[in-house]
Amino acid sequence: MLRDRIEHDPSGRVVPTQVVFPSKYFPQTDTKETGAYAQAELRWNRITLMPGVRYDRFIVDADPSDAIYIAAGGLPAASLDADAVSPKLGAAFELHSTTTLTAQYAGGFRAPPYSSINTGFTNLAGGYQTIANPDLDPEISDNFELGLRWSAGGTSWSVNGFRNLYDDFIEFQTAGFNRQLNVIEFQNVNLTEVEIEGVELRLESRLGDNVLLRAAYAHIDGHDTTGEIDVPLASIAPNEGVVGLRYLADSASWGLDGSIRIVDDRDPGKVPEGEHVPNGYQVVDVVAFFALPADTKLRVGVLNATDEAYFESWHVRGRQANDPRLLLYSSPGRNVVASLTYNW
Repeated sequence: MLRDRIEHDPSGRVVPTQVVFPSKYFPQTDTKETGAYAQAELRWNRITLMPGVRYDRFIVDADPSDAIYIAAGGLPAASLDADAVSPKLGAAFELHSTTTLTAQYAGGFRAPPYSSINTGFTNLAGGYQTIANPDLDPEISDNFELGLRWSAGGTSWSVNGFRNLYDDFIEFQTAGFNRQLNVIEFQNVNLTEVEIEGVELRLESRLGDNVLLRAAYAHIDGHDTTGEIDVPLASIAPNEGVVGLRYLADSASWGLDGSIRIVDDRDPGKVPEGEHVPNGYQVVDVVAFFALPADTKLRVGVLNATDEAYFESWHVRGRQANDPRLLLYSSPGRNVVASLTYNW
């Protein structure tokens, strides 16, 4: 991630810059990830139990003497060595030949990536800066899930509710405004206690021999519960649903996918005062695919076919409503994509 630049004016004179060059986003770093997982499946008539256990170890070995990183003003490089044992227990109960009730508990472990522990990136044109946090701890969680699945006659649906409890939740937050550089500062931090809960719905149904209907919806809510008052998490995306139709020709040589993604308005209560609150939107995508000789597939599509103007919530986090650069973070209008895939 080495960056270097020399800028000249028309007369050939070197133009001074506020940014140090050469520079690096991160110090020279070696990372090692190790994981081992074991699971069993036990069945008694209509009941199935799935106990499991996972071991994870994550090592970040950063070079504290990386001269280029130090010269660019980054914080002293930090290293990390963390591991955890995470249990899991899943259960399924067949209520009927078409209906199954499921439940699961799973322990979770997520180590902070090297790019969160050590970073030193400043984008003056974009108006933002990321700050290192050498004191980041791994994230530990207890995750509970309850679901119901139904399937019969070419139609299936499922509903799942979940509740996740986190210790040292890793959150990417606005850290303030640097008036000297005129940029917004962002940093990954640990939140002592966090709760996230929600419900997810899915539907799939065959409408005749050639048409498949798919639909999904997710409602998720999360709060920082460290203090006496629960604080909404800014990183939780608005509620979102998608409905799609797929047509596949009898010959299976071509097909057509059409979908509409519907996203709710951003909840103003989850956005700090003065920040931009993105409105809800609907995005229509249409993609055709063709099976070509020699195991090759061509896909051609029009994304955002209605040319909707919208902001993804995570693109504008921390942006003030009156920021003159706000439009730089809007999503693309109508655009065309194509891909050619070869499988062997």
